[in-house]
Amino acid sequence: MILTNINYKYILLLIGIIIGILFVLIFFGIKIEPKSIPKIKINIGNFVKNSHIYLFNKHLHHWFINLCILVLVFIIEKYYPSKYFNLIKGFNLVLIAHGLLYDDCFDFAT
Repeated sequence: MILTNINYKYILLLIGIIIGILFVLIFFGIKIEPKSIPKIKINIGNFVKNSHIYLFNKHLHHWFINLCILVLVFIIEKYYPSKYFNLIKGFNLVLIAHGLLYDDCFDFAT
């Protein structure tokens, strides 16, 4: 089978999805518990506390951050096409879906 450009894009999307699933399993585990702290803790000043990202004292959920990245990728791709953007899209789609599974996914309070 000859890999066409279209097939290659789908393969990269699938690889991005697989990487996203592995990332979720490593960082968050299998359980979906609201207000939980990820397995790997990262602290960077007042911006990242226990792997939670804050902006103006409001918690930014990983699904929202990845949604912004996904929209940005679609915009950039319109002007600078690259098949590798599908890798990023697949990864971001998994993190968006995972984040929306939480009961508190729309709670941006501190």
